[in-house]
Amino acid sequence: MLGPKELGQQLRERGILYRHRHCIIVSGSRDWCLFTADALLKSDPPQAPLYLGAEPHSDFHSLSPTKSLSVLGSEFDSVIYDSHDGLHPDALGIIAGTIRTGGLLVLLAPKLADWPMLEAFHYAKSMPWGYAPDRDNRYVRHILNTIQNDSRCLLLEQDKPIPNVSRFFTKLPRNTAETRSMYADQNLAIQGIRKVVEGQRHRPAVLLSDRGRGKSAALGLAAGLLIRDGLRSIIVTSHNQQSVDAIFHHAGVICPSIKQKMVFVATDKLLAEKPPTDLLLIDEAASIPLPLLSKLLRLYSRIAFASTVHGYEGTGQSFLLKFGEILNQHTRGWTRYCLEQPIRWAPKDPLEGLIFRLLLLDSTIPTIRKTEDIVHSLQFEKVDPTALVNSETLLRELFSLLTIAHYRTRTSDLRHLLDAPNLLIFRLTSHNQTVAIAMVSLEGGLGDELSEQIWLGKTRPRGHLVTETLIAQQGLKNAGAIKIARIVRIVVRPEMQNKGIGTLLMEKVMHHIQNQVGLIGTSFGLDEKLMGFWSKSGFRVVRIGLSPSSHTGTHSCLLLKSTSSAGEMLVSEATAQLSRNLPYLLRTVLHMITPKIIAFTYSRLHIDKLLTANELSDLISFAHGQRNPDNIPASLVRLGEIDLRFHQTWHRPGGLNTTQKLVIERILQGKPWQQCSSLTGSQGKKEGIKQLRQWTREMLSKVPSQGMGREIQN
Repeated sequence: MLGPKELGQQLRERGILYRHRHCIIVSGSRDWCLFTADALLKSDPPQAPLYLGAEPHSDFHSLSPTKSLSVLGSEFDSVIYDSHDGLHPDALGIIAGTIRTGGLLVLLAPKLADWPMLEAFHYAKSMPWGYAPDRDNRYVRHILNTIQNDSRCLLLEQDKPIPNVSRFFTKLPRNTAETRSMYADQNLAIQGIRKVVEGQRHRPAVLLSDRGRGKSAALGLAAGLLIRDGLRSIIVTSHNQQSVDAIFHHAGVICPSIKQKMVFVATDKLLAEKPPTDLLLIDEAASIPLPLLSKLLRLYSRIAFASTVHGYEGTGQSFLLKFGEILNQHTRGWTRYCLEQPIRWAPKDPLEGLIFRLLLLDSTIPTIRKTEDIVHSLQFEKVDPTALVNSETLLRELFSLLTIAHYRTRTSDLRHLLDAPNLLIFRLTSHNQTVAIAMVSLEGGLGDELSEQIWLGKTRPRGHLVTETLIAQQGLKNAGAIKIARIVRIVVRPEMQNKGIGTLLMEKVMHHIQNQVGLIGTSFGLDEKLMGFWSKSGFRVVRIGLSPSSHTGTHSCLLLKSTSSAGEMLVSEATAQLSRNLPYLLRTVLHMITPKIIAFTYSRLHIDKLLTANELSDLISFAHGQRNPDNIPASLVRLGEIDLRFHQTWHRPGGLNTTQKLVIERILQGKPWQQCSSLTGSQGKKEGIKQLRQWTREMLSKVPSQGMGREIQN
């Protein structure tokens, strides 16, 4: 019978022969697991294994799982991950991609019977305030279901003999390291990057692959070849410089003098300084906010993008859906290159297959069986998280929908889906197939003492985003007592969108939870389409973030809808506060948001319809005389706010004409005339003032003729 040392040696030898990597799960006490891991890796080459654990280990190169991003771009012969102090899904996905051909991932775990309960104890540190985790951790149950039914995984348990491992040593067709087919995808990608430089402008290349397919090598090799052939300048950008080391390494193999002509520039610096270049390479594009990628597309005419399809960065599938729309708008055409053939290891690599199943990285939405009228066959139900553990098909179906809805979905979101105690999951089905899903987070009900501490800025309770925002940012201390349901995501299958299904699901969710909470809220990056969707359902904007998100490049917004009298009072107070502050904010930190979003925001705010005598006098002198509009800004702002609030054509799709856009950009946002998008061609200040005078006359015609200080009529 094989001992751990012999087992490890044979697995390594087999891995090198067939260009495979393996995973061994070692289950038992920490001391026994470490002893066994040490024996398994006795045959390792001189490089010590990487050890991931909450506490450093003196015999290994140690790293905390929370710091796992720091090893991106590195490679190891073997990795030990000690999960006795908790398992981090993101870290597991990252380190799996750093293991070389022939290497081992040794995952140390508690005894299997104890693992779910112990993981629940560690996961408690991530719980929302006021909630306790289930004693039976469902994410670990998913792991156990996977490893016990996966022939690619070897399980060693304390006080049990080593299992029959003959399946690992059956003869397989040998994979040679050098074959033409192995590099076929990569060669096509290299040719595509060269075509970006040598062909027409504004025709970018997009490289997509799983990890280990030679994506970074393709970028580097193409760069080296282009510089060798005379290209003068290449800029490389990504989410951090360390992640592009492989690109520079492979470029240097082809052309040792690249340092003079190929440089890394951080994305924010690239946008600020706009340095010229013959070619821009953007690696891990899914990690860069879409608005920033859109700006880069407009700035540079020759670009190659690369992104991981299933990886630590999030999901490249959703990224391509959203980014593809931007590419279609701003280019003359673009080409996708999918690198499917693995290069760093062989196809059907045991470790990659196992990690994909553990983290659901390869989840795809199953094709829905068509029905004649699917909308009328929809059924609404609340999903029991336990059912997700018991049905991998259902779990994959839901998680795949979540990943296409948000391109920064991470592997840790799977654990949140299964184990967050304040998360409710709903879905619409047709013939037992999921058509749409909604995730709702229960928040609030914090009590007076904690609300006071939040208001003073002394604490930030985990998992109460809406409540904390209302108290800490808006100063609405009374929000702490109200129970709130935050709609985290609503997702409809792509082929079933624009059929009213999202609205139907939201209505059913709100009906289901309205008696449990006093407010329903949602928060997202400012988006005209989303604002219209939520506004139609009665949600009101109560806050716009003061600075753009580092992830999305857009300002966030918070919308609320009341389901109780206390909730209605708070919404009224919050919208009145926003009404007071918005004129100042639009001229300062919010000067770049779009006119349509501003129209949506004002459409449900509290705005006084009554013009004062002085305001009316100012407006008459401007409309019918020659008064400079810059001398009456406050009165024009008041008129613009009234028009936005009470004349509903402002926020209808396509309802903003050029004059209305000018009112928003010039009067409300205070933009210089030359920056007003509504003034095109030779139009300038003179034409702009002419339009504003006409608009003011039309608005004043709605004022009753007798007396001053009257309301403008609808």
